[in-house]
Amino acid sequence: MNEWLIPDGYVASSTPDEKKSRWYSHEAICALNISDRDAEFFVDIYFIDSEPIMGQKFVVGAKRTSRVILGEGYHIPGAQSLSIPTDTAFSVRVRSQADLAIQYTRVDTRSAKNALMSTLVQKCT
Repeated sequence: MNEWLIPDGYVASSTPDEKKSRWYSHEAICALNISDRDAEFFVDIYFIDSEPIMGQKFVVGAKRTSRVILGEGYHIPGAQSLSIPTDTAFSVRVRSQADLAIQYTRVDTRSAKNALMSTLVQKCT
């Protein structure tokens, strides 16, 4: 089983200015599958002081990419989503039998100068 860990997750709550914008604070997992077979991957969410969300199953098609939006209020056509409480620290584990590329992105729209962070996540196992 391949495993990717993202220790620092945080979806900021919406602000009044954000309602006028097409951007909402969110985080996203992007999975790239360059193989000839569809691939399942599983997302686990861990919290500081509450029970985890375990084994959320997603599929990325053969020679396709897939997005999983963490948070609420922001949608990308064709993307899947996983509801995460806002203003709560969390960590993410992605697991798959397939050899995928995993990218993690954070968009924080709490200030007039939006922040975007994205990183290619290194496989742990």
